[in-house]
Amino acid sequence: MYNFLMSLIYKIGDIEQVMQNLSRESGEPHRCIFPMQKGMVVMFSVRMLFIGLVVFCVAVSADMADAADKIDKDGYILEWLVLGPIRDTGDGATAIKIDYLKDAGEGSGGEAAPTEGDKVIIGPNDEELTWERINFQEMVDSGDIPGPAVAGNNLNRESWGGAAVDNACAYFVTYLFYKEGGIKDFILGSDGTVTVWVNGEERWFNPIKRGWGGDEDPHAGAAKINSWNTYTVEICETGGSWALTVKAITPIDDVSTDPKVLSVEPLDKLTTTWGLIKSKF
Repeated sequence: MYNFLMSLIYKIGDIEQVMQNLSRESGEPHRCIFPMQKGMVVMFSVRMLFIGLVVFCVAVSADMADAADKIDKDGYILEWLVLGPIRDTGDGATAIKIDYLKDAGEGSGGEAAPTEGDKVIIGPNDEELTWERINFQEMVDSGDIPGPAVAGNNLNRESWGGAAVDNACAYFVTYLFYKEGGIKDFILGSDGTVTVWVNGEERWFNPIKRGWGGDEDPHAGAAKINSWNTYTVEICETGGSWALTVKAITPIDDVSTDPKVLSVEPLDKLTTTWGLIKSKF
């Protein structure tokens, strides 16, 4: 793609040079003029038109590559914002019944739309925790979690103290984009008890303490989806390992950890495409 675009740039440069030479000879501004009807012409700058096309192509290519980095080849979501560990929450089956974000005055877990770097005073110890952007593959590459394996199936983070973080909870939030709306469903696996919210509504609750065993919850968050959507998970771990794996039954078109994307217009409006473009800047 890059070589193709560069070759086109050089060709346009040649055309532009020819037009400049003609301009000097004629004394007229160098514009490309195409007669449409008698007495009517359409004039435009070849350079500006091409620059616009290049910018559009590069933006689309970059966006596709970016999405690939956030969803693995099997469809598991890699990119999240995480708040944790919230320590000393006790037994996971009991702790998962408590919405610590709500108790912290942040609204319910499902209403949270955090930004990377936001701070929250939360939990039994009134700890100040920070929303952190994570990418499971990047964490494997850096040695923060073991791998390779299914994305997120071993979250014993070195930066958290490995598998020694017991009787604790954490929140995971990601923003998901679908080009087409409708009812979408998700498959979830976890090591720990879980609650799932989609767009602010609780859509799944499982208070069973367990180790990760694959895609244990086949309908973890079925909901009506628009363009950009918030998917939130609370996990409470009693002892041992941590894990979270989530993939969509209907493939996701994009993933973000920036809540600005939530301002994009719903899919049933003509301005959705422009809203998506605005969200990138």
